[in-house]
Amino acid sequence: MSHDPIGPTARRHQGRAVEKEIRIDASPEAVWDAWAKPEEIARWFVDRAEGTMAAGTTVTWIFEQFGYRLPIEVYDAVPGEYLAFGGELPGRPPALQEVLIEREGGSTRLRLVNSGFLEGAEWDEELEGIDSGWELALATLKRYLERYPGRDRWQRLVMRLAGHVPYSAVVPLYTTGAGLESWLSSSARLGSEPLAAGDAVRLELGGGLALGGEVLARSSREVLLSWPELDGVLGLKAFRFGDGRAVALSASAWPAPGSSEEGRLEAAAAELEAAVDRLAERVAR
Repeated sequence: MSHDPIGPTARRHQGRAVEKEIRIDASPEAVWDAWAKPEEIARWFVDRAEGTMAAGTTVTWIFEQFGYRLPIEVYDAVPGEYLAFGGELPGRPPALQEVLIEREGGSTRLRLVNSGFLEGAEWDEELEGIDSGWELALATLKRYLERYPGRDRWQRLVMRLAGHVPYSAVVPLYTTGAGLESWLSSSARLGSEPLAAGDAVRLELGGGLALGGEVLARSSREVLLSWPELDGVLGLKAFRFGDGRAVALSASAWPAPGSSEEGRLEAAAAELEAAVDRLAERVAR
């Protein structure tokens, strides 16, 4: 299946696609920089990046925890307005990702189309995982640009293998008070159950930590919470890994320059490790 491009690229989308849209209270130039500049994309998405996006260049996205370097071919780049990039993998349709950025009223509208995914029910889980990943990633981008622009990011991903646990068994652990109290929080007060985007959340975590935020994004299997006490966000994640599945917590924080947050952030990292251990034990029952 092919899809018309949303911007000026001469390339066409092939295979199945994920499409997303989000509004961000930031200038189009700031949104474009967040994708195109290596120091900016590392503040919300990748661990590191090499190269600034310009038409005809190749940049590299680096995911250090997985030892993974992903080369990205940039097909088109219009500063403040548009990016088209992708690559090719054997046995798959060419990957094409478009990011269209437009000023509308007092905010910036970002549209994303990410294609190149295989057809067939056996590939549904992969497509749903990409869709969920972008849902949380774009909400993280929005939070960063609206609340913490220009701040460097502290990030931790704590992951445990979970066999072939069905996502239907994980979702209640992420979206209900009883589920959250079984592994993450000694006390969970939620705006509604199951959690939905925009709901208030109050969690009492270990180590004297608390999270009093809201649901920034909710997909079919994952949740992103704001964590204002740490100037950050917390993702409750479940995804395919190798031949099985994994459960994880992914935390990002943007401490103010010159602040002394190292102790609190390291305490948070230790609590995330302990919580994901409890989560892995819980889903293994």
